[in-house]
Amino acid sequence: LRDRTAVRGLDVSKSVSSYTAEMNLISQMYLGMGGRLIEYAVNILITLTAIALIDWRMALISLAAYVLPVFFTRAQQNKLTAAQKKFQAENDRHTDNFLQKLKGVEAIKNYHIEEKILSLFNSSLTKLVREDIRRAETRARTNGLSSALTYFSQAVIAGLSALFVFRGEISAGNFVSIFALSSAISGQIYWLARSVEGVISARPAVKSVLDYIDFPHRDSASSPAPPVRDSSLALQAEDVALSYGERQILDGLNLDVAKGEKVLILGTSGSGKSSLMSLIAGYHPPDRGEIRLADANRSDLITMVEQDPFIFSGTAEDNLFCEDTADATAQASSGNRELGGNAGENASCAADAAQIMRRLGLSALQEKEQGVAERGHNLSGGERKRLALARGFLRDSQILILDEPLANVDPENAEHIEDLILGLRNRTIILISHRVSERLLAGMDKVYILEGGRLRRSEPVACLSHPESDTLCEAGCV
Repeated sequence: LRDRTAVRGLDVSKSVSSYTAEMNLISQMYLGMGGRLIEYAVNILITLTAIALIDWRMALISLAAYVLPVFFTRAQQNKLTAAQKKFQAENDRHTDNFLQKLKGVEAIKNYHIEEKILSLFNSSLTKLVREDIRRAETRARTNGLSSALTYFSQAVIAGLSALFVFRGEISAGNFVSIFALSSAISGQIYWLARSVEGVISARPAVKSVLDYIDFPHRDSASSPAPPVRDSSLALQAEDVALSYGERQILDGLNLDVAKGEKVLILGTSGSGKSSLMSLIAGYHPPDRGEIRLADANRSDLITMVEQDPFIFSGTAEDNLFCEDTADATAQASSGNRELGGNAGENASCAADAAQIMRRLGLSALQEKEQGVAERGHNLSGGERKRLALARGFLRDSQILILDEPLANVDPENAEHIEDLILGLRNRTIILISHRVSERLLAGMDKVYILEGGRLRRSEPVACLSHPESDTLCEAGCV
């Protein structure tokens, strides 16, 4: 689930909610009712055999009559499937809409729009309930007509049996036996039809869950990467393609990054920037093409700071993965000692950590030894971002990937982050963003724009005169 949502750029909360609802449906309908199909079929076969021992004609008539409800249910497959798909789509829309509004809880409180949000939620919930009712009505109509056909079949069998008794072809005792056995079949046929209906209605959910289960995954981050064709390069992307269903995210993308270069990749939201970085980091394999690296060991070579980083519970130091950090605060110089390359060559990792925390405005967080809640819920978005960046800056890796490092960061701290990025030496920096300052842009060795699934080389000066801002440029400037 995590792999598929990450590489396809899906909303994790929405995907988890949808996945949970689908699994419940599969458990109740596909596995619960579908699992008893064989039981019902065997019972029906045994009963028909008993009828055949009395009169083979009545066995064939019973089989033909009682198969009718099953075929009717099968004929309703399109309606049942369509009703289930509509409900799933409405459930996904409702869940996503609600989760998106919850993200703005501060704005909701500040502007006192709780009642309006509640009204919108109730309206959305009403639509969901309406779709659920339609789904239930479709199933109820199918079940009702199937039951009516079952009773009709039973009446036909009783009538034909009575006719055979009247003609003297079977005895009255055989009539009673056939009627009793056919009555037993009717219940089995009813539940067989219900099970078939349940399996059919759950098929869209089964397909959706199988998409998650069958999503191609291998531990690419720990598997050896093919070597670059030129020893001066840190990485190469050759004819890389990635798609999701009919949506082509990346298509024939090529990229060469030299060792020690700072590369900026601009692109609008949804253009595939994060997906490309996930492929480079080895989180997922591409559909086509290769990612070549200067070192076969991706884990040691690459550090990636994601746009929505994970923060561990504990302290700020715990999140830096650096020993003796707390004892090194006094060792941090007040100057701008150069960072990067190997963090422990000129000073301890802890001393570097103290300096970076100071430059990122996190000294108070470190000195107070403030506890960090799970996922950093007691920190602001900017603090979480800066803490994750400090963690990435400290790790001794040749390639550092920064995904939207300036998002949700105030201008003052954004400037400090830019200073750190521009001050990094002996490391290959890949910065992906949809917005970047003029100063940071000018410090890049190469600038690319990702559009149409491919990278297009752009000159930094092309973005400097963006009409909307003197200091910011956005992807799309040419």
